[in-house]
Amino acid sequence: MMRTLSVGLALGLLTSVASAQAPEYQRSAIPGWTLALQCWTFHDRTLLDTLDLARDLGLQYIECYPGQKISDEIDEGFGPGLSEAGSKAVRDKLNANNQHIVAFGVTGIPGDEAGIRSMFAWAQSWGIRAINTEIGAGQFELVDPLAEEYGLKIGIHNHPKPSHYWDPAFVASETEGFDFIGACADTGHWPRSDVAPLDGILALGTKINGLHFKDLNDQKQDAPWGTGTGDALQVLRELHALGFKGTFSIEYEVFNDQRPENVKACADWWYKTVADIAAGVYDDEPVG
Repeated sequence: MMRTLSVGLALGLLTSVASAQAPEYQRSAIPGWTLALQCWTFHDRTLLDTLDLARDLGLQYIECYPGQKISDEIDEGFGPGLSEAGSKAVRDKLNANNQHIVAFGVTGIPGDEAGIRSMFAWAQSWGIRAINTEIGAGQFELVDPLAEEYGLKIGIHNHPKPSHYWDPAFVASETEGFDFIGACADTGHWPRSDVAPLDGILALGTKINGLHFKDLNDQKQDAPWGTGTGDALQVLRELHALGFKGTFSIEYEVFNDQRPENVKACADWWYKTVADIAAGVYDDEPVG
């Protein structure tokens, strides 16, 4: 009896320790909205280090990009073809931190069905819900039904002029008629192409599958969300009005020592602002 009690007590203590170590994360007040860290923000770190930093910043969801080195010990880049040892190291870290990779990009997509199936099966195995890319429209007919089959959303990402997809109206036109191909709207690159973020959202409407969300200062450099010139609040309100569901990835591209605190400021602003929108704080104010 004493041995049974001792074993039970030991198991209870282990459970308590594990629970105490499990990170606690905020939840979005709007169902279907997810806040993630785009790992490119910390591309000068390894992926495992970036996951730990995201945990410390309170970010449970992750958008990985292709090629980020796994760790100092594992000299491989994240993506399809990652070795069993590399995959295990990443999965172990995700499990320990209670984190999830929800998006992958910006990346290419193979041009043949077998290659697409291999990539999409790999993404599915990680629980990835969105692949962000800049593939040409000539691939859409092949990619769209396979995205549906594998439960993925494809986001066409915009870089500034003169890149192919800088114009949100063009992205909306190119993706029209494809149910699983829409936009990965980079709201920071739009102003660098003289497109106001709110205008970009309105041009795309319901074709937005996800966002690389940004707010820029007068020099068109990243600023903590809500402090810049990008009408960040109004963009969120318009997305809510459109019934958007998907991921907002923090991609902070001022690569200095203040990155962690600036990313934390973005996350804090987002959670509070989303809660205010959900509570109807701005319902009496027009959007825009």
